[in-house]
Amino acid sequence: MRRLLILALFACHCAPAPAAPVAPSNRIVSGAGPTTIRRQPGTIAGDWREFWGEPGDLDYHDEYRIDVDGRGGVTVSPVGRDHPISEVAYRGGVLTFTQTTSFPVRYRLTLSRDRAGLEGTATTPSLEARIRWERIEAPLPAR
Repeated sequence: MRRLLILALFACHCAPAPAAPVAPSNRIVSGAGPTTIRRQPGTIAGDWREFWGEPGDLDYHDEYRIDVDGRGGVTVSPVGRDHPISEVAYRGGVLTFTQTTSFPVRYRLTLSRDRAGLEGTATTPSLEARIRWERIEAPLPAR
């Protein structure tokens, strides 16, 4: 009996740990680093150009890369800028995340039915602006 108890304890100690549950991506990324994520037509994944407010409001348009991993985790990376992005979530066609510049900017974007655009708001500590992102058809250079 004692031998059986020792074997049972040893077996429990040597058993592999249970797998951690898969959760949505919420990792912090910046504008640099390799990407191993797939980009597929018809999904949110791809390269995007940002437009604030009315046409002509800004002379420049930031560009972003949205990646989706094999488990559905989403990451958003600014292209050519080192502004960290965190709190990324994509549920029901709505993308939310926070980008930190000299202040936090909270994004809430909804994917259009034709999947060619994202529209929504960017909220800073002092204002909420309407924005839209348009898909860039030619892929941006790999980082």
